[in-house]
Amino acid sequence: MLIRASFDEKVVVVSIVGMGGLGKTTLAQLVYRDEKVQKHFQLHIWVCVSDDFNVPKLARKIIHKVSGEECNHKNMEVLQQRLRKELGQKRYLLVLDDVWNENFRKWDALRNMLLDGGEGSRILVTTRNEKCSLVMGAQKPYILRRLSEESSCDLFEQKAFVGGAPKSATLVEIGKKIVEKCQGLPLAIEVMGCIMHDKSEEGEWQAVLENKIWNLQDAEEYIKPELWLSYVDLPTHLKKCFAFCAIYPKDHDIEKLELIQLWMAHGLIASQKGNDMEVEGREIFTELIRRSLLQGEIVTDLRRRVLLPITPYIRSSEKGRVCTMHDLIHDLAHFVIENECFTSLNSSAAHEIPIRPRHLNLLIDKSYNQADCSTTHTVLCCRRDSSVLSKLKFVRVLDLSHTSIKELPASIEHLHHLRYLDLSSTEIRKLPESICMLVNLQTLILYFCRRLSGLPKSITYMNSLRHLLFEPLYFKALPACLSQLQNLKTLTRYTVGDDAENNIGQLRSLNPFAELALDNLEKVKNADDARKADMGNKQLIQTLILSWIKLRWGNEDEYCLMENAEEVLGALKPSSGVKRLALRCYPGKQFPMWIEEMQQFQYLHHIELSECRECKQLPPLEILPILAYLTISGMDGIKHILNNSRGNALQSFPALKELFLYRMKKGGVWRRVKKQICLCFRASLKWRLLHAPS
Repeated sequence: MLIRASFDEKVVVVSIVGMGGLGKTTLAQLVYRDEKVQKHFQLHIWVCVSDDFNVPKLARKIIHKVSGEECNHKNMEVLQQRLRKELGQKRYLLVLDDVWNENFRKWDALRNMLLDGGEGSRILVTTRNEKCSLVMGAQKPYILRRLSEESSCDLFEQKAFVGGAPKSATLVEIGKKIVEKCQGLPLAIEVMGCIMHDKSEEGEWQAVLENKIWNLQDAEEYIKPELWLSYVDLPTHLKKCFAFCAIYPKDHDIEKLELIQLWMAHGLIASQKGNDMEVEGREIFTELIRRSLLQGEIVTDLRRRVLLPITPYIRSSEKGRVCTMHDLIHDLAHFVIENECFTSLNSSAAHEIPIRPRHLNLLIDKSYNQADCSTTHTVLCCRRDSSVLSKLKFVRVLDLSHTSIKELPASIEHLHHLRYLDLSSTEIRKLPESICMLVNLQTLILYFCRRLSGLPKSITYMNSLRHLLFEPLYFKALPACLSQLQNLKTLTRYTVGDDAENNIGQLRSLNPFAELALDNLEKVKNADDARKADMGNKQLIQTLILSWIKLRWGNEDEYCLMENAEEVLGALKPSSGVKRLALRCYPGKQFPMWIEEMQQFQYLHHIELSECRECKQLPPLEILPILAYLTISGMDGIKHILNNSRGNALQSFPALKELFLYRMKKGGVWRRVKKQICLCFRASLKWRLLHAPS
């Protein structure tokens, strides 16, 4: 129906209808990511709707998904014009996931805004409500049924007996009785299979089968017994971490690193076996995924592009990793923590904050009642006036991002329990030296603080600080002696200076986790100085960006020439565990030996080579086994994508998915590169060009 079926309408609605937990979203994902579907449609858009069918809001979401840019317009006419521009008569596939709307006028208003797509465009809707499907005029709705007994048992055994778990005849028989209680719901069967995987004794299986929870009539009317069992089965520390996820609204993308940092801020992660809290947090996250209480990332082209180094910096692979929570699982988490948590789910939600809430997520910019915040531990999306800060005596998590705040109020230094502070996308110009009074602060986030030019010197006294996250381009310099921060795990950028307090040797005592950008490498005098950074022993770095000057895009004359660049880069060899590598404005003529021998980098899947103008030949990137994304920018002398143009192209770049070429100027050289792409690479490879000659 998406590709071959012909209908009279230019834009056709197709629906998947079924009760919660049947796998509507999973089926839609499989269709969405199908190779034939990806090739057939020019635009692929995925929008989670839930119970808030707000037409302007949905239009803004669609514009954001297509363009990659935030859209803040509220005027319907302006939104219509913007949608017309973005769709541009292109054949699109739009997935509207989890729709509840039964109001035809609302649907008709949105549908009229989507008619500027190309012939054959499709809107795929998932809904629990067949009436909703009828209101939207869906053609031949696909009704999703419960699993058969045989399919139910197969799914259960895939989870329960995976990885060589014992599978006796008795366990199989008990398993069939457990499956029968799940009534053909894939989500329930999957969750129960995960529970039973950790139990090997027949007595344990029998105890689950005979648990009194099965006799509950859907606890509190909407929590299914099998899902309640999945919570009861969790160890205590996992119960707390799982329940905390209710602070996010339904259908919200939950960033892995953010969630772990919030768990840490609330003391929900106890470091064991000498491991860092971040390591324990990743294990908890993985366990919740394994138990199907969190769902893995939905990968779309748009989200993948965010991870590509198109902008002057790249975020870590961990930063871009997100998960979601099924609606029924979210209901379970909310049931557990209901009296402690207030989340403004949508614009129509009640704005009455409960008495003395523990956690607040004020997603919607509305006026709320003046609640007693004296015991509040979490305030997310606090977009109102900052006078409330003086009342937050015990707050541990404070999110002031996207506010118009220009300076931190003096009262913030009294928030002695604060462990997580997000000031991203604010107008703050300066952080006060008194910020060092936040002695328990673990995470400080300063992304897109364009007016903030630096950090206070006193930050080096914040010994609890573990994650310092900011944009690489905005700061002129960093405070000296950052190496004093012995607990620092994430340092998004380090600017090499001339003084002993901020030279590259300061990195020796730091072991950053996830990502690190090194700027101003022209100030490293020689290989001996470079080796003082001890980069090879920093096993936790997954994303590494090496830059010889501060990037200023569009300035053609600014370029660093340095004779010792090759030996410096040779001494900065990273650990073999690095996953993403960027070299920018490297002034050497040849790449060092460790790049020539890249087969040892078995985990490297993203590479960016930008403005390495003196290099005439690429390193043998084609031998990397899992290299998926390659960006080459401003390297006019490159004649071949393959290091050895006479090699077997069919065996080169075995995992490459996208090739991004940017600012390739010389016509003759470019034509040879373009010809090699067309001849040597498989048709499924996606490659994109910017500022390349025709």
